[in-house]
Amino acid sequence: MKAPVGLLVVLWMVALPPGVGVPMAAAPSSSERASRDTPAALLSLSDEELARRVELDVSSIGSLSIGAPGSAMLINAVTLAPGPYWEIADRAEVFGTAETMEAIESAVTKVHEVFPDAHPIMVGDISDEDGGRLKRHQSHQGGRDVDLGFFFKGGATRQFVAGTAANLDLAKNWTLVRSLVTCTDVETILLDTRIQRLLYKYALGIGEDKEWLDRVFFFARGSKSAIVKHVAGHRNHYHVRFYNRSRRNWVAVSTRSSSS
Repeated sequence: MKAPVGLLVVLWMVALPPGVGVPMAAAPSSSERASRDTPAALLSLSDEELARRVELDVSSIGSLSIGAPGSAMLINAVTLAPGPYWEIADRAEVFGTAETMEAIESAVTKVHEVFPDAHPIMVGDISDEDGGRLKRHQSHQGGRDVDLGFFFKGGATRQFVAGTAANLDLAKNWTLVRSLVTCTDVETILLDTRIQRLLYKYALGIGEDKEWLDRVFFFARGSKSAIVKHVAGHRNHYHVRFYNRSRRNWVAVSTRSSSS
């Protein structure tokens, strides 16, 4: 089901600034900083102008996530394109905002820049084409959530496999997590504490700053701003949620379906 052409968005919005609470491991390059700090064009539009564009030509507003991850809609979704660095899981729904796709591609590509021999990572569900409930999940409704598999010592898998000290390639997995935290507008990463501990110990061992790591991983000190948190059911994949500069939270949304 596609978003109705006659969508009317009313009242006011609150735009969540990108990168709120994101602890930075190292100063980003000027190009990385510019790509994140440039305000999204949608956020500079008045509510009236946005509503006018939706009424006249909904495609003109680009991809847009409206609402919370567990109750949201997705307008003008884009799909994750095939690429050499990832494999899309069977039956996965991989629609989302353009920013989500850019973040996935940026973080995963960084791993392959550092480790050219890295196997393709498994990508699971993101969102349905118009957002809304996705049966397998409580969230994944606004095109900002993605399930990513792990990097393994034994090579790629065609399904999500539980991570252990024996099978995980910690160097590649830590590079992915570090890239998500430092190079994208990541909001949270849900990950089983047992795997968090493995990554934390590895990162300490290669000289990462302990104080910073204690802010990245919730289990370490319970930091409220921690990015990586434990939620049951995340021992075989990362659940990554991004902030999107094109996300708008609305007090009310009314729809008028088209005749088609």
